[in-house]
Amino acid sequence: MSGKRLFPCIGELAAFLTEKRSGGKILLLAHERPDGDAVGALCGFREILRDNGFQAEYLLPEAVPDMYKTFLQDSRSGTVTEKDLKGYSLLLFLDCSNQKRCSVPFLKEGPLPLPSLNIDHHPDNTSFADGNCFDSSAAATCEILFSLAEEAEFSVSRYAATCLLLGIITDCGCFRYDNTAPSTLRAAARLMELGADRRKIVEACYMTKPEGLALLEGELLCRHLKKSENGRFAYVCLAPHLLEKYGVDLRNTEQLVDSLRQLEGVKACAVLRREKECFKASLRSKDPAVSAGRIARALGGGGHEMAAGCSLFVSTFEEAEKALLAAVEEEFHYEERKEK
Repeated sequence: MSGKRLFPCIGELAAFLTEKRSGGKILLLAHERPDGDAVGALCGFREILRDNGFQAEYLLPEAVPDMYKTFLQDSRSGTVTEKDLKGYSLLLFLDCSNQKRCSVPFLKEGPLPLPSLNIDHHPDNTSFADGNCFDSSAAATCEILFSLAEEAEFSVSRYAATCLLLGIITDCGCFRYDNTAPSTLRAAARLMELGADRRKIVEACYMTKPEGLALLEGELLCRHLKKSENGRFAYVCLAPHLLEKYGVDLRNTEQLVDSLRQLEGVKACAVLRREKECFKASLRSKDPAVSAGRIARALGGGGHEMAAGCSLFVSTFEEAEKALLAAVEEEFHYEERKEK
């Protein structure tokens, strides 16, 4: 590709991708700390490409949360260098809003070493690839990929349908969140008609919880819950010793923030945790008037308006907490000013 190209409609993207069928091997990549949409997109679309005459592999350098492991097939993992890209002709980024969120460290900055295509649904997508297709009205990247498969008349196996439905269900919270649109439900219904295993997804992601994680959740709510903005913002600091106490791996704490969002009177919430050289904040909102995305962007992060995250490069939980609360205060006061 020469220069940046935007695919404003699925039809153009389908035509472009179909032309690449005999153009060499495609490497599928997603964002760091992969969630259900990222895992579903990689596994499901790799299967679709292979079943329809493409050479394709996906790369997951990090271990995924345990609840997604049952959906994985073979994948490349571990440390990756630029030499490992030899033999590929296209980098296909899925569910990755900007280059810095890429799961492969050496691809986070600078020019990409291969032609690239990005398919995503985040509203703050930066169009960093050579070709870009993003639709923020889609509940999940997997919803876009299914539309693409149908437009291109690709066959979709039962396994691929299950993976794509995984991404849709987890990104709209089992159809509870406001990003659930009629098109989302139609895509889910069509995937189920193709054999997608809805029960497997719901049991793995919403009806199964290790005892250690349940105990950790209970202690956080009973002993470590904090609130600000007159109880409208709830948060917890997830200290490493608590993870060790209950034998919980950090990657399996993705859904802890939902326990805070369910609290009566809470409009937004966050889980603050230590990760290597920084602190990470996972933010959620249940009131459209309070934007988790705006809070995250104020702290250098990003995401959706109702679900977002950021990294805080400070030394202590206290400093991270102070920065987070300052951004939260600004967001709540912003809404109060608008109401006046």
